[in-house]
Amino acid sequence: YPGWMRPGYDDGNWKRVSTLQLDGTALEPDAAPAVSTTQVLKPVVFTRDGDRAVADFGQNHSGRLRLSISGEAGAVVRIQHAEILDGDGKLYSANLLRAAQTDSLVCDEDGPQEWEPAFTVHGFRFAELTGLERTTLHTIESRVLHSNLEIAGDFACGHSMVDRLQRNIRWGLRSNLQTVPTDCPSRDERLGWLADAQLIAGTAACFFDVRTYFAKWVQDICDSQAADGTVSDMAPFISPAFDFLADGAPGWADAAVIVPWTLWQRYADPEMIESSWGMMAAWMGNLERRFPDALRRSVGNNYGDWLAIDTGTDRDLIATAYYAQAARMMADMAEGSGRWHEAECYRALEERVCGSFRKTFIREDGTLSTPTQAAYAIAIGT
Repeated sequence: YPGWMRPGYDDGNWKRVSTLQLDGTALEPDAAPAVSTTQVLKPVVFTRDGDRAVADFGQNHSGRLRLSISGEAGAVVRIQHAEILDGDGKLYSANLLRAAQTDSLVCDEDGPQEWEPAFTVHGFRFAELTGLERTTLHTIESRVLHSNLEIAGDFACGHSMVDRLQRNIRWGLRSNLQTVPTDCPSRDERLGWLADAQLIAGTAACFFDVRTYFAKWVQDICDSQAADGTVSDMAPFISPAFDFLADGAPGWADAAVIVPWTLWQRYADPEMIESSWGMMAAWMGNLERRFPDALRRSVGNNYGDWLAIDTGTDRDLIATAYYAQAARMMADMAEGSGRWHEAECYRALEERVCGSFRKTFIREDGTLSTPTQAAYAIAIGT
């Protein structure tokens, strides 16, 4: 609608705004830090060939471009983002699956204009611009976007590769702390997967003050929990598109206990236990009802050792180990909050689950029924 923002525009054919009644759900302010620009990156390499240009920002990150550009009115510039290049120097996009990671800029006047897309974040190092034949690109930069968390710690040593690993971890955290802890900022799964978050929460607390950030996300887990205590694989939970993931998998749904326990350990804040206790107890009650013999079997989703290559670890072994860990953490938090009766119950549950684990998965000679590295590491921790 050309000119729709200018005085005198005729909007007589526009439909009126429709209104809906609130359903009674209480609205609360977001306690987590807002997503904002925390750094600006300039291209370390910029190559142009005709109407195509590729900008290399030297670092994989989450963000979006800001351009100063002149072009004929109606000229279209297409911007595609990618994390790496293929062997021919072109953007590699196969890992993005269904995600386009593409923006389009339509010049609205001949003179210079500043352009930055809104309501989007991309995961990328490289940006390809096409359609530049009718435009003049004055400046290009990438604005790094993520939840603006206060820095809590840093690390440096005398080994350059260890320092580089630490920087990679920090950048990975920054790229995925996007209001909810996502699994990646690039492909078509930018969701709050519980397993990814529970594995990284302790590390994130070493680098950033994530107290309010994860406290908000734990509330998302509470809001997504089913009436019978079931916890889904992701939070916030998106229904009906992901209803097949509603019955949370071992290592995923257990984040409902692991993340509150981790925050309590890091910050010694009893409020984390108080605000989450009902949700955690409901989840543990669900497990006790489903597995009265204290052996957690593969029911519903169970991804097992998700990142294993070619070698499979018994999924029931993994599930039962997570069950024992959750019971232990619940006992810890019960003791830490003065819930002495609940502490005794969860200590007893932990012992029953560990007993089932030993009976089912450990042979008489001390070896495991599944002789994988992952299985032995899990058994030592259980």
